Amino acid sequence: MCPRFDSWWHHKEEERYCDAAACDTSLFVFPSILFFLIYEYVRHSFCSSLSLHLFFSKLRIGHVRSINLLAASSFSVYLLHEEYLTRDHYGALANYIGDHYAKPVSLPLLMALVLGVYLATTLIDQVRKQVWKLLLAPVIGWIESGFAARLKL
Repeated sequence: MCPRFDSWWHHKEEERYCDAAACDTSLFVFPSILFFLIYEYVRHSFCSSLSLHLFFSKLRIGHVRSINLLAASSFSVYLLHEEYLTRDHYGALANYIGDHYAKPVSLPLLMALVLGVYLATTLIDQVRKQVWKLLLAPVIGWIESGFAARLKL
């Protein structure tokens, strides 16, 4: 076994150095475990994402406007609810629900919390899109027409 760093100079010369076999294997144990954990995580992530992709590619539901609306806002939902200023509030509310309500009641409340956060952030994203169309689209059109007029010279 390797000696502790703080007791390095307190041992005799022959005890200062660790056993070569113990040190050599300890250098390779952590990277191999880390590689194994990363490999397992990537393997499971890849398999689950591939199976979800195959499932939804074979599913024929057609064009559903509400699903497309929610899907279009999914990235903004992720960005808004993972903001470091708001994430702690959601966690505190979820912990409060888990601590102060019975288990059969807390599970539907937590599911309602997730659904409410998703719908609220989707609503925020839809309002943002409408504001962009009404206020900023004419400005962008004016800027683009100015560039197009300068390029024609």
